[in-house]
Amino acid sequence: MWWDRLKLLGGESYPQDINEAIKNQSFRFITVLSRHSINKANPLKERTLALTLAKEQKNFVVPINLDGLSTSDLNWMISDLTFIPFHLDWAEGLTQLLKLLERDKAPRELANGRSIAASWFETKGLVVPKEERLWSNVVKISELPEYIYRYETRKPLPDEERLDLLKLWPHVSDGQVFWSFFDPPAEFRDKHGAQQFGRREWNSSNGHDAGLDDLAKRILNQALITICLARGLKLTDDGSHCYFPDKLTDKNRLAFKGYDNKWTWVRSVGTRNFRTQTHKEACVYHLAPAMRIWLDHELGDLVQIRVRLFLTTPEGVTLDPKASLARRKRICRSWWNYHWLARISAILQFLANDKSSIELGEGQSHRLTISKQPLAVEINRGIDESRLGKDSVEPAVSDEAILELDEDRSEEAEGSKE
Repeated sequence: MWWDRLKLLGGESYPQDINEAIKNQSFRFITVLSRHSINKANPLKERTLALTLAKEQKNFVVPINLDGLSTSDLNWMISDLTFIPFHLDWAEGLTQLLKLLERDKAPRELANGRSIAASWFETKGLVVPKEERLWSNVVKISELPEYIYRYETRKPLPDEERLDLLKLWPHVSDGQVFWSFFDPPAEFRDKHGAQQFGRREWNSSNGHDAGLDDLAKRILNQALITICLARGLKLTDDGSHCYFPDKLTDKNRLAFKGYDNKWTWVRSVGTRNFRTQTHKEACVYHLAPAMRIWLDHELGDLVQIRVRLFLTTPEGVTLDPKASLARRKRICRSWWNYHWLARISAILQFLANDKSSIELGEGQSHRLTISKQPLAVEINRGIDESRLGKDSVEPAVSDEAILELDEDRSEEAEGSKE
């Protein structure tokens, strides 16, 4: 294995060593593709070289889809390659990658690497029998709509009107044709002459019509956006994410009941100061929940929720992608698992709006119902945290542990704690 973080010790010619490694020291080139990395200059150069070599060496490039890139996000050089989908399930993605490498007889330095790692834990006494609860970033869907309705209008809607309509009515459209699980608002029908042209019964467990299932997933993902917009969240300019705007809640706080059944809060919008070469620069971050439907998972029908940050200037101008990535990493570097869990719980409970679950639609066959509690599993093995040392143990979640840092906290103050 050749990896720049391990093999480059200092003083080497970076481009020359990378080229040498790709050409002569790599059995397979594993390229991790995400929305952040797809167009970055250095990864693009390395991937181009690897794809050139792949013309002579079959299956040389192994692409990993990290965060759900679609075919339209890819250039012509890689759009026809088969991806390993890590965005659906990391465990399944890793299993598929290991099977591929084993099938191709990839060189292995340690034939018993797993057992060596496991024995190290056991000899150290770190893994002990004990009951432990593990929390996930998925929630269960308890009710799904049964029918997909088709509506047609007299003429296509302008984009700005369709966005306003999406706030009230989850749907997907193609020109004058609209599909939804729910009846549209009366004012939409009256204004645009929308008429129903049939319906199709749909059940996520049928699995007999891939096209219908794909349409249902698209509508359900739009429904998640409608739920967010109905609670006051905003869409980014490119329409890719919903985010919490400033002052949506009192003092930008999201109150919620944690997994210890105690009330506390996290901040939905905050400010951080960053030091540039010439001055200090303020950055405003907004929590931006990214939710996606998983149907027919082994655990049932699910919604995966990931917490992202949408960054702007204090005046509300969106930061460019390069500046956003660096600042996002800086803001989140001290957020541990329980920090992320706190934000997931806070967002879900906010979307439920004081109800026992997140709901959309009325009537048994027209309702989407989603739990507001992340899915948890019980296991009978855990890490003996007392053996890790006092400084290594994460503190228990409490009001103090998950409160946001002071808004005027600067980069120097963050660095002083390290």
